[in-house]
Amino acid sequence: MKRLLLWFFLPVPVSPQSTDLIIHNATVWTVDERQPLAEAIAMSSGRITAVGSNEDVLKSRTQGTRLLDVRGAFVVPGFNDNHVHFASAAQFLEFNIMAV
Repeated sequence: MKRLLLWFFLPVPVSPQSTDLIIHNATVWTVDERQPLAEAIAMSSGRITAVGSNEDVLKSRTQGTRLLDVRGAFVVPGFNDNHVHFASAAQFLEFNIMAV
């Protein structure tokens, strides 16, 4: 069975700092036509600091870095979509929107 890992992040350039998390041994869809796939992602303070090969990204590992070996899982960028479908929300809240 194929595994899919959804990772929610916003790729934002950041200044160099210690790496908190490295996701490696992955198939990362980068959404970048110049480099559509990668093997690893490094993150610091919730922001992406590096995307590339396992070898290159693992170089940013420090003593406190958490390593997450996803064993080939497909990693895709995610987003938070905060919106409401009013009919469903009204039903959930037991509110009759037609009476307003």
